[in-house]
Amino acid sequence: MGGDIGFHDNAQENIANQGATFWFRMPAHVDVLEAATGQTIELPVLAPLASETDEFNVLVWINHTASIQVLKASLQYLPIKLTQANSLPGVLESLKEYGNYWDWVIVDDDTQDDMMALLKQIRLHYQGKLAVFGYQVAADQALLNRYHANILYEPLDKRQLYAMLDTQNRSTKKSVQEPRWTGVTVLAVDDHLPNLLVLDALLSELGIQVITASSGFDAIEIISKQQTKNLKTTKNDKQSLSNKTQISKAETRDEVNKKSNSTLHEEMNTDDKVATQDKGHIDLIFMDIQMPRMSGHEAARQIRNIENDDSRIPIIALTAHGLADERDKTDRQWH
Repeated sequence: MGGDIGFHDNAQENIANQGATFWFRMPAHVDVLEAATGQTIELPVLAPLASETDEFNVLVWINHTASIQVLKASLQYLPIKLTQANSLPGVLESLKEYGNYWDWVIVDDDTQDDMMALLKQIRLHYQGKLAVFGYQVAADQALLNRYHANILYEPLDKRQLYAMLDTQNRSTKKSVQEPRWTGVTVLAVDDHLPNLLVLDALLSELGIQVITASSGFDAIEIISKQQTKNLKTTKNDKQSLSNKTQISKAETRDEVNKKSNSTLHEEMNTDDKVATQDKGHIDLIFMDIQMPRMSGHEAARQIRNIENDDSRIPIIALTAHGLADERDKTDRQWH
């Protein structure tokens, strides 16, 4: 395909103490900047520069070759001079020597050192704009806030990068749209904590409220509580309607005349309570099939048994097995 492939020893390349890194390159013949979306992304507006030849100075250390290439491609049309450090100590040395000369400093979270100690060392010599490159689920937001650092998510996304670099307040021009699925609640069931963390992170980005359960038993208990809550709400509504029908027309007119403002206030409070209850309502379940003690199949069957026929929650199976017979088995049992 016109490319090349190879490997190198991690110890010799100062990447790790053991193991090897395999790599390959091949020509794609596409514009890297536009390949991801196929559409033009608006460039960020940087702070006013002294002259047309002036540049932003960015110091970066990211221990991932592909991410560095994406970063360079994303910045190629901006007045930014990118200086790549060869190691984390190299970053600290550059900060000791040049300090606040840098407009931005980006460091990799992929380090064996204590992140708190690293940020503390950086802030001893540099008080400018700082970003930590790493996975969203591993980000310690409280620590980042303490040292006034941004998080640049891995894998590197050009839109987030541009939003981070942009110095113009665009809130007056563009209204911030709420995520598409705001108000939706999903129950994620998986016995493997990293899977739950990934699900929570991905769904939360869409504005979805996530409730997690680490076993089928926990999922059944959560659904049972919701069903009980729904039954009590229905019963109370019916009882309230029955009481109202027993009041005579004369009494009703009298009450309306005397307490119209109070009734309106109570109705508004009732709407608020209903909205609060709906917020916790589970709209969808992601269920892992293979779990110890109780499988996803059994948990789904138990949930279907306790549900009302008119309020069945859609259940989506999560599994590494993509065989046709497994899919057919799930479809028969879960719907």
